[in-house]
Amino acid sequence: MEEENTSVDKDQTVQGRHGCLWTTLVLFGLLSSYSLVAGVIFELLEPEPDFHSNDALLFLGTSGLYLVCVIGLFRWQKWAFWGFVGVSALICLRAVVIVAQGSYSQPPVPGVSFIPCIILYAALQIGGESNGWRKLR
Repeated sequence: MEEENTSVDKDQTVQGRHGCLWTTLVLFGLLSSYSLVAGVIFELLEPEPDFHSNDALLFLGTSGLYLVCVIGLFRWQKWAFWGFVGVSALICLRAVVIVAQGSYSQPPVPGVSFIPCIILYAALQIGGESNGWRKLR
């Protein structure tokens, strides 16, 4: 009898996500998957002479970590949001180093890597009392 009650309780705690958060997560998941696959293909087919191998590994690694974080957010894990922010901070740090070294002809803008974090945070805040941020565990 108790087993039936626990299964019903688990079903009742299944939390839905609003359309904007769902769309944001799907979009970030698709972009991360595409970046990972395209990065591997382009690195294998035509390695860029101006693209350092450490940067290629960083690009592939961060794409994979972003994908892991998006999957974690689909499972309502709070660590996934902070992982998303941490990966963005890593990208920002590397961009600052690139700018300081002047090693590329067109250096990246360091703060741009935090735009996905801002978009994700905004999507988690939509919904008033039943927003996504409160559902993360």
